[in-house]
Amino acid sequence: MELKDKIKRVAIYLRKSRNNEGEETEETLAKHRKRLLDIAEKNNWESKLFQEVGSSMDENRPEYQKMIYEIKENLFDAVLSVNLARVTRDDAETPKFMSLLRQEDVLFITNSERIYDLEIQEDWQALKFTGFVK
Repeated sequence: MELKDKIKRVAIYLRKSRNNEGEETEETLAKHRKRLLDIAEKNNWESKLFQEVGSSMDENRPEYQKMIYEIKENLFDAVLSVNLARVTRDDAETPKFMSLLRQEDVLFITNSERIYDLEIQEDWQALKFTGFVK
């Protein structure tokens, strides 16, 4: 069975940077939202959108915390985001987030439609690397 076939429900996480972290316009956010929703629709994945404005270094973001809670409640098969840096870029939080995905058997999907299975060491390393590269 292909990884894509295991996915039924995805958490879509969108984060707009605060201005001091690098300007992002509402237009950019809308483009990202459309791209991720299109991916979910194309694959017939049920999706829930988590969207907020804030720094990826702040782990107390309300939508991020809500998504983490729902991942732990086994509500998703995957997290779909532009890239890992949109979710978290914090040196301490990134490995915790990745470990949670592995522990809960949740895949990570980027806007290039690359699916990462964190049970596979090569995927773990590749995703970790992309998390620190903007």
